[in-house]
Amino acid sequence: MRLSDVAANAEADASRALLDAGYLRLLHGERILVEQRFASPAYRRAVGGVADAWPLRQVVAAVAEGIADTYRAYSADGQTLIEEGSVGESASADLVLDRSEVRLGALVSVTRLTYRVPV
Repeated sequence: MRLSDVAANAEADASRALLDAGYLRLLHGERILVEQRFASPAYRRAVGGVADAWPLRQVVAAVAEGIADTYRAYSADGQTLIEEGSVGESASADLVLDRSEVRLGALVSVTRLTYRVPV
């Protein structure tokens, strides 16, 4: 099965809307290193089934140290898990940071977070 661009864009836009004003947590294992808020809307409109996140609301200071290896994205209630993905410094990661090594109190900003409709 292959979705049309119209269907893929609708799927991406609907699932991304669940993250409007939601929370993004960067983790090392199960330990939270950083928590940020998504904008509202959280993502630009999808094109070809691909949607990029708007810049996050703020650059925040890390609350713990470690190598960010996973992210979890939650709805605006901060409790409903919407997705989980990989974190890294290269384009192969789901979420890209300039540096995945996070130091306590260091400012952290997300370089890229892109959603692609699975095909």
